[in-house]
Order: sequence, then C-alpha cells, then structure tokens
Amino acid sequence: MAKKKASLEELLEAMYDEENPQKVENLASQILAVSPENPEALFMLADLTEDVEESVGFTERAVAELRRLVEKNPHDEELSLLLTEGLQRLGFAYIFDENGAKALETA
Repeated sequence: MAKKKASLEELLEAMYDEENPQKVENLASQILAVSPENPEALFMLADLTEDVEESVGFTERAVAELRRLVEKNPHDEELSLLLTEGLQRLGFAYIFDENGAKALETA
C-alpha cells in the first residue's frame, strides 16, 4: 500500500510539535519542497542554524514572501502580524550579523 503524502498543514503541525532539532529541520525542508517560500519553515530554519548569515538569508526570504502576501491580502490580520514579527526578527538578525545600518533601515 502506498504511503499517503502529508499535506502542507500536516507538515507545519508536525514541525511545530517536534522537539528533535534534526527532525524539525527535515520537516522544514519538506515544507519548502511543497511551498518554496513558506515563511514559517524559513523562520524555523533561521532559528535552527548557528550560521548568522544563513539565518539572515532565511529571515529575509520569509519577510519578502510575507510582504508579497500582505500586499495581495492587505486586510489579513494574521499575515500582517506575522510580517510584523518577521520585521522584528530581521532587525535582530541584522544586529547579530553586525549590520546596524540594515537594522535601522528595517526599523
């Protein structure tokens, strides 16, 4: 019997429920295979990596996608809140990357 492919929602739920960082990273990668610019998976990968530049890259991608989604759906409060959180995270990521000028641009 063929194994049923997990839906995007099921993968996201599994990613948030999982405690093992390697499994979380694997689930985030599976999500990106289905939804290449999924902000939640990108934020998760940003949190998991110890490489500051890689973390900034994941966060920038997530914020860019959220900006695009909010532009298409300006009255979606959940997306707007996620974008606000993303911009905060991006500002902090720039500070950790010692890029104060970009952090100020984000503010």
